[in-house]
Amino acid sequence: MNRVRFLIVENLPQNGGRIDTDVLIDDVVNDLSSLGSLLDSEAVKATLCDLNERQYVVVFNDGTTALTQYGLRMLG
Repeated sequence: MNRVRFLIVENLPQNGGRIDTDVLIDDVVNDLSSLGSLLDSEAVKATLCDLNERQYVVVFNDGTTALTQYGLRMLG
């Protein structure tokens, strides 16, 4: 699993709760920065879109994101 995907999953509530998508992206960018990686928010958004398309996460229209049960089993 790549580092961005791992950090997205780690920053999502494991109980099915939602998190504000912008906060999630900022948290992942900050984690990456502390690990010495210089990826920007666009790279995180692209990975998040991929996870959404694969149904590992759900990005809701209200600006929140949640980990699916499928995503938890496959990535958690």
